[in-house]
Amino acid sequence: MAIYHQQSFFPAPTVISGLPAGARPILKACGQAIWTQPSPDIPKGYIQFTFQQGIKEVFAHIPPLCWEPYRHHIVFLDHFNFLDGCSISTYRYLDFEGRNIFVQQQAYHFEDILCHWPALSSFILTPHSPFNPFGLIPIIPDDLPL
Repeated sequence: MAIYHQQSFFPAPTVISGLPAGARPILKACGQAIWTQPSPDIPKGYIQFTFQQGIKEVFAHIPPLCWEPYRHHIVFLDHFNFLDGCSISTYRYLDFEGRNIFVQQQAYHFEDILCHWPALSSFILTPHSPFNPFGLIPIIPDDLPL
């Protein structure tokens, strides 16, 4: 099952060739949510939200000359919701070379709802999945285009 979401990219304040001074076109990249069914290792399954294809598609319709204001823009690349109060998000920065789009300097954000609200543990039957979630997080090398 897949559900789509979107994120917006605002360019750096600069003059874009062919646009009026001060114009800041906003790009919207669609993301996809993919639900993975439960398994013995992941009893509740998980939902992965990914924006990789959406980022590629939004820039495919724009001449590379107009990409520069979006360089070093932080983008939300993937989000994994393990349906047990834990989630991991990955963020990266956009970079360009020719017609290639790169995402560099991957960073992570972890959230464990039980760390924030320990009292919820009495309401959660299996507070944590028994697997290492890092095995699911894709690592994209800085020099590999999307």
